[in-house]
Amino acid sequence: MNFRSSELPLDPATARMLSAELKPGEEVLWKSAPIAKRHLLSSLPVFLFAIPWTAFAIFWMTMASRGSALFAMFGLPFVGIGVAMLSSPWWAARRARRIGYAITTDRVLIITPAMMGGIGVRSFAAAELGDLERVQRTDGSGDLFFQRDWMRGNKGGEVEQKIGFIGIPEVREVQTRLEAMMRGNQTPPTPAV
Repeated sequence: MNFRSSELPLDPATARMLSAELKPGEEVLWKSAPIAKRHLLSSLPVFLFAIPWTAFAIFWMTMASRGSALFAMFGLPFVGIGVAMLSSPWWAARRARRIGYAITTDRVLIITPAMMGGIGVRSFAAAELGDLERVQRTDGSGDLFFQRDWMRGNKGGEVEQKIGFIGIPEVREVQTRLEAMMRGNQTPPTPAV
């Protein structure tokens, strides 16, 4: 393969978006797609919930059809919702294949699929990056968080949302590259006069 151990190849559309996003003189230091399996696992709770949901919806429709076929049709939306939830691992894997992460000489980019076939780009300048948090698995892959957003929760409290590279190979190596980029973009302190 023609990529480093810490890089997985980007989807062609994602790679084109990354190239178009670069500023004059800006170079890519690292780029990778996430490990699709990590995103697939995030859909597991929905998939597991969908099994009894769909089974009950089919059972209800079967029992209701004994009385009136028209009444049984009211169960169709619930079966449809169940089928959609059962397919959530497929959708998660499909979405993950279109995600791209990059570290450039000036910033960090997260490229994600958007609704209706679009692509969203989040850009974080080196000065905007906060403390790095690495979550590493035994195989060396993991997550690297570099910023946090606070969102209002449904009960009025605030909920922290971590932003970063999710499910990347060789996360420690990527952290080292990101730290080097951050050090290279530090502005020297202004001398006191």
